[in-house]
This record gives sequence, C-alpha cells and structure tokens, in this order.
Amino acid sequence: MVFRKALAQSVKSAESVLIFNPARLYNRPAMAEFKNQFSWSFTRHKNFSECRRRYYYHYYGSWNGWSNDAPDQARLAYRLKCMQSLPMWLGDLVHRMIERVLGDLRNQEVNSIEKYQKQLRGWMNKEYAQSTEKKWMWKPKYNLNLFEHYYGEEIAAEQRAAARDKVYACLQHFLQSAVFTQLGKLRPTEWKTIEKLEQFEVGGRTVFLKIDCATQAGGLTTIYDWKTGAQADDAAAQLACYALYACHSWRVPVESQRLVSYYLDPDTVREHQPTAEELIDTKEFILASMGEMIGMLDGGVEKNRATVENFPMTDARGQCRRCFFREMCYGTREWKEASAAQAQPGASG
Repeated sequence: MVFRKALAQSVKSAESVLIFNPARLYNRPAMAEFKNQFSWSFTRHKNFSECRRRYYYHYYGSWNGWSNDAPDQARLAYRLKCMQSLPMWLGDLVHRMIERVLGDLRNQEVNSIEKYQKQLRGWMNKEYAQSTEKKWMWKPKYNLNLFEHYYGEEIAAEQRAAARDKVYACLQHFLQSAVFTQLGKLRPTEWKTIEKLEQFEVGGRTVFLKIDCATQAGGLTTIYDWKTGAQADDAAAQLACYALYACHSWRVPVESQRLVSYYLDPDTVREHQPTAEELIDTKEFILASMGEMIGMLDGGVEKNRATVENFPMTDARGQCRRCFFREMCYGTREWKEASAAQAQPGASG
C-alpha cells in the first residue's frame, strides 16, 4: 500500500511537470557520470543552424538527464530530446526494417513482403501504445514519445492508416527495386557496413555519422542513403560527409565512390559521383561549423560547458511550434500564436 500510494503521487506529479523518476521509489544509487565531450555530426550542425537554444537543450541542457538524481530541468530536457514526431518515427521504422531485410539478404534468408509487413505492423502497434500509455515516463530512451501525443495534437484514424500505408509502400518499393536486386548479387565480403555508427577525425575533433548501407564491389564503393521524406536542400552536403569519411577511413579515392540517394516514396533514385573539390569544401564546412560551436562554449572545447543565456532562441518563431523543446522555452505545452510572438530571444523555461 505504501508503494502504491507513492507511485500514485509520483505519477500525478509527473503529469504536471513531467519529471517522474520511478528509481527514486527504490532509492537506487546513481549511475557513474559520463563526460560530455565535444563532437560534430551533420544533425548537430542542423540543430545549431536552425536554433541555438534548441541546440543547447539537446546537447547540454539534457546532459545527465537519464540519471536518477539529475535536476528536474535536465530530466525534462532529456525526455524531450528522446521525442520523435510522426514523420520521424515512420522514417525510423523504415530504416530499421530495411536494416533487418539487408541482414536477411546478406545471409540469404530473405522473407516474403507479407512477413516483413507483419513485423512492421507489430512494431507500430507496440510503439504507438508506448506513446499513448506514456511509458516514456519511465524510460524515455526506450519507449516512443510522439510529439503529437505529448503536445496534444490529435492523430486521427485516417492519419494512422496513411502512416501505415506509407511505411508499407516504402518497404514494397525497396523490395521491388533495382537497388535491392543489385544488393542481392553481392558476395558476403562485398558488404561494407549497414546502419553502423562510424566516427573519424577532422581537425583533431571527432565526427560521428551513420551510413545506411555501403558496399564495395568491382572496384567501386557505393554508399546508400534511404529517404522517406521529400528531397531536402542539404541532402548533398550530408552525402558529401559520408564521402569524406570513406576517403579518410576506408582509403577510397573519390573516383571510386558512388553516392546513391533512394527516395523510397515516391520510389526515386539519384546517383552522384563526388569530386575532390567537394571533399575539400566539405572539410572546410565541417571545420567552420565546429569553430562556431566551440566559440560559444564557456572556457573552451576541452571543458565543453555551455550557458543557456548564450544560446538565444531563433527569430523564426514559427519553427517553435514543431520544436520538441518548446515547453521549456514557453513554460507550457499549449501553443499560442500570441505567446510565440511575445517570447523573447533570451527566454528560458
């Protein structure tokens, strides 16, 4: 009865401030702290470019928010950092399923499209329930928290059906594509990497990236990037980062590389041959981006500490409506155009 009462009180508190920590009920010891070390990635660059405040919350304000005894603001920031929007979730589902399909293909154990669709449906039902049942309150990293659910935006039955159909269509296009046929002809030694987190150094700093798939056959290294959304203006820059990595870490010259963007819906493939000039520009781009990030830190890159006041909110306040961290900036989950217009660049939750 004591435990149930404590649990009920904690859940009630969680609904108001979203910082419920079940581990405190058991008085578990805190985990050992990790050091927040500076690194660079293309995603990090996008966050930094679009909103300095969002960048701060994602990479600094949320740090150690997984810990049992972290400050409430850090725990909230970490929870919001782990959030996904509906389009992001659909993209993640497709990437995970293609990763599974490619594993089966490499082992010559490919299943029917019906079986893969059944697996996808199981994932979707399970994870959607995680979001609606708010299981993310316990383990935000391992339980889906949809932006739409968290911020009170209705996902109608028609939207859910359209989401399922989109995921199925992406999978079907992939399995029936020339790309899949080509991959099926590879020998085991010709697979280079599948969805593995890679890293290398640029200017003495760590750069992280994850290549969807890469192969090496017939003297040509092919790097694949699966896309579930529309073509973005920065897609070429992201692929150029992959090409730079292949040149540095795999020692593959640019003339032996091929970059393939596969837009799974609507089933369009675009290929590109990188050039030496592009790799030089990409390296300079990464170094310049790093320099801007490091220049905003307190006490230099080695300490890698940041102060929220030094990272203002974007002036393009329309972006705030779809930002995961908007609750921290505006102090509420409710979106009001008036509050967005009145918010100050230095405001914080």
